[in-house]
Amino acid sequence: MLRLADFLKEWGVNSACVAGGGEPFMNKGMSTLLRRMHENGLESGVITNGSLLTNKDISTLAETCLWVGFSMDAATPRTYMNIKGIKNETLFGKVCENIMKLVRESKDTKCSVAYKYLLIPENQYEIYAAVKLAKSLGVRDFHLRPVGWDNLTKTKGKEDYSYDLESINEQIARGQKLETENFRVFGIRHKFNP
Repeated sequence: MLRLADFLKEWGVNSACVAGGGEPFMNKGMSTLLRRMHENGLESGVITNGSLLTNKDISTLAETCLWVGFSMDAATPRTYMNIKGIKNETLFGKVCENIMKLVRESKDTKCSVAYKYLLIPENQYEIYAAVKLAKSLGVRDFHLRPVGWDNLTKTKGKEDYSYDLESINEQIARGQKLETENFRVFGIRHKFNP
């Protein structure tokens, strides 16, 4: 992985996003990769589920990343467990603690922290609660986007997502009323009609 970071520098790449296909921090060398990318002048962003982060990883993220997105998709432990397919009742709280730790560590850095919310029918009535939670955790941004044509794993073979668009739009609008200079709400809705 370190060779990749060096190749990116040689190729003149300015930035890179570490995400997709699984949790980046399953690889124990992730913090080392991020530090090397930073040393090589690459701006980086990471999307993580936040469950495996150590204090060292959190410090590395704060010091090296331009942004970090936490894939949360819920406002409550129960919904989080159902959506993620896990049985650990304490994991949601642990990830929220990790978010707060990163927010604190990022206070004097360029790192922006986001609460990411992939909208599916099972979490569509928790949007506003998730926005409030995200704000209370101190993140800079709340990002909502619906699962859809661009995520075939979740949507293959499904014809009706049973979205309550009126409720979704109302919750996003209420959430946007919580915006401040330091907290923004982004609700992507155009993907409901791909």
